[in-house]
Amino acid sequence: VEIPFWYAFVIGIAVIPAWYIEQMRQRRIAALEAQLDGFLTALANALKSIPSIGSAFTSIQPLLQPPMKDEVDLALKEMRVGSTLDQALLNMAGRIGSRQLDSALSAIVIGKQIGGDLPRILETTASTMREMARLEGVVKSKTAEGKAQMWVLAVFPFMMALALNSVKEHYFEPLSSSIIGYVAAFAAGFFWLCSLILARKVLAVDV
Repeated sequence: VEIPFWYAFVIGIAVIPAWYIEQMRQRRIAALEAQLDGFLTALANALKSIPSIGSAFTSIQPLLQPPMKDEVDLALKEMRVGSTLDQALLNMAGRIGSRQLDSALSAIVIGKQIGGDLPRILETTASTMREMARLEGVVKSKTAEGKAQMWVLAVFPFMMALALNSVKEHYFEPLSSSIIGYVAAFAAGFFWLCSLILARKVLAVDV
């Protein structure tokens, strides 16, 4: 049955824009997370000379690079029209949807509410974020290696079977000519499938 070309065109219109927008969102989140360390450090340094955290935000905004600069500018605009700093930061966290940035902004809000040495808190948070980023990079690299090995594990039996069958025709015929052959083939396939499931569970690391 031939599928009309316009079906594929409609599916592409429905799927590709959403996929492209999601890819752009993920790239923006990654760029924001990469700038998070500098943002916290700049805010901590500003608070050492400016007692007001709102004024500190205003002073560092020109020093930041997009997209962090755009997000801070939007938060400042919300504050100018009546939002509190806490609400502007919560809106910023909800708008971006990044776990790292949510943790950093929560540290700012909590540090502001409980008092204490907020610049030191922000410097400690920035240091923690750097270490988290380093560890996540290590985990991602190891996970990528494991996924490559899993693909080899998935494809290798078929490649080996094809190679053996090309060397000697009907090499696997005994597996389909007796009950023992069927049992052996079923057992091999079962253990192969179990190994893939186990590998997926091992590699299912939330980073």
